[in-house]
Amino acid sequence: MTKAEHHEAFSTASMALFRIMYGLVMSYSLIRFMLSGWVEELWIKPTFFFKYAWATWMPVWEPTGLYLHISITLLAALGVTLGLFYKASLLVFVTSFIGLQLFDQTNYLNHYYLVICLSMPLFLSPAGQRFSLDCLWREKAVLISTEAWPLYLLRFQLGLVYVFAAIAKIESDWLFYGQPLSIWLSSRVDLPFIGPLFSLDYTPLIMSWCGFLYDLLIVPALLWSTTRLWAYLVVIGFHSMTHILFDIGIFPLLMTLLTPIFFHPNWPITLWEKIKNMMGDQHKDLHTHQPMESYSTHHFSIQKPWLKRSLIGFICIWCTFHIIFPLRTLWLEDNVLWSERGMRYSWRVMLREKNGSLTYRVKSLSSQREWEVNPKAYLTPRQLSEMSGQADMIVQLSHWIKQDFETRLKQKVAVYADIWVSLNGRPPKRMLNPNLDLTQVELDDPRLILAPPLNPPLHSF
Repeated sequence: MTKAEHHEAFSTASMALFRIMYGLVMSYSLIRFMLSGWVEELWIKPTFFFKYAWATWMPVWEPTGLYLHISITLLAALGVTLGLFYKASLLVFVTSFIGLQLFDQTNYLNHYYLVICLSMPLFLSPAGQRFSLDCLWREKAVLISTEAWPLYLLRFQLGLVYVFAAIAKIESDWLFYGQPLSIWLSSRVDLPFIGPLFSLDYTPLIMSWCGFLYDLLIVPALLWSTTRLWAYLVVIGFHSMTHILFDIGIFPLLMTLLTPIFFHPNWPITLWEKIKNMMGDQHKDLHTHQPMESYSTHHFSIQKPWLKRSLIGFICIWCTFHIIFPLRTLWLEDNVLWSERGMRYSWRVMLREKNGSLTYRVKSLSSQREWEVNPKAYLTPRQLSEMSGQADMIVQLSHWIKQDFETRLKQKVAVYADIWVSLNGRPPKRMLNPNLDLTQVELDDPRLILAPPLNPPLHSF
């Protein structure tokens, strides 16, 4: 950070704009969700829902309750955007948004987890006391400057995504074989202009390395004032490309609009002043010209020593957790792409393509009669696609099948699974032990998940 930047390092302007962008993206996402018919697709059509082991109690509302839940989440997101009852709006938003995620484990996405994680730094920051209706209508004090830690905490939380995404890419499939990009790009050769490039032998490998270097270097480049503007142009280009090539929802938009938190903390004011000068506007400085900042302009700081010590302790615990928890895959003996243990919440973004063929076998314990069961009888196509390579979800459905058969047959049954999975283009391999009754086994049982394939994937060239 330059001396000039350090002098104004605690401006609240960039944090306030971060809050606005965060709320806008989530408001847009929720509106799109309702208008696209995804409420019906994800929560009304299914007859079975996969639950997180620690949240099996979470119900899925009836249609009226679902739309009410989403509407409350949307109103809270708009409250965050506008800075109206900011802290309360943020609490309601994140609580109700977590509830939406707990309805069905099938819908887990890394960027939804990021949205939840960012809510804590936002809540602790003074982002709601500038450019907000709380300052304009409720006459709360405008906070022009702040201590350093709220800004650094937001940067830390967002930067983790890039850092851990780079660490996760240090493996042979990505760096040596260009997988799974080779598989995905082969379906995009029909794109105008750039499509023919994806049919070239070395394109997937080159793009894999570009993705790795991007994740590895982008945070340092954004932190250094000399390279910051060029780095952000790369951010725009990178996420624009991922939006065009891959169906990954709001992630490109979210990262593009939130990344300016790495800029000079006062950059929104500086940019506005430059725009005014270009337009020949001779108004006074924005700090005094804005009505919402006419009440009072204060500095945000924690005055009470006991509160400051508690906050420092909490932030240390928070940061330590978010550094260690994604690394838990390092001390697991599994191939995480195969077993999926530790895959969630570790920022392993777009690292595997798994295709599975799954059939359950239900065996009567009294008559020894067996039935083959296609899981599509219980699941929507999207649920089937998501669960077919994930052991914990396969086991979870086995319990539901057991309950269904025992209710109808009035006798005890065992449930087995024949599951063959292709990982990043490799020939299919049996994933779970077919001789284990899945309803009687724990997920950490070493007998459950069979050894991963040892042969390399199909080469990208």
